[in-house]
Amino acid sequence: MADSVSESVRINASPAEVMAVIAELEDYPNWSSEFTAVEIVSAHDDGAARDVAFSISTPVGKDTYELAYDWNGNESVSWVLNTDEAGKPKSSMMKKLHGSYTLTADGDGTLVTYELEIDPKIPMMGFMKKKAAATIVDQALNGLKKRIEG
Repeated sequence: MADSVSESVRINASPAEVMAVIAELEDYPNWSSEFTAVEIVSAHDDGAARDVAFSISTPVGKDTYELAYDWNGNESVSWVLNTDEAGKPKSSMMKKLHGSYTLTADGDGTLVTYELEIDPKIPMMGFMKKKAAATIVDQALNGLKKRIEG
């Protein structure tokens, strides 16, 4: 069973500036410690990343997984874990991964909300899955804020 979490942070930058950093997927290893490599597999007609392979190293293990992205201007971006031709997730550690960033103008800044639903293949008690998802969201938002604000 998947667990979902949602968290928000205010960043002192416009939605366009925040989305520009989010969209630089290949830069993630420079500001988010769990990513070791990112490869754009395919792009939408407008050049935005569509399918992206991520390599990660976490205390639980290493994984390479592929996400499919759906971009909505400077308002939001969402992603889901891709599957292969047989319908199996393209990940050795996750059965399900779905997430999104939603950006809302907030005065001279932006309220960034990150929602994540994750179901790891590794058997875990419910509260541990929720804690793992919350840690991922917290680290991503803090890393994004630090990357933009310095």
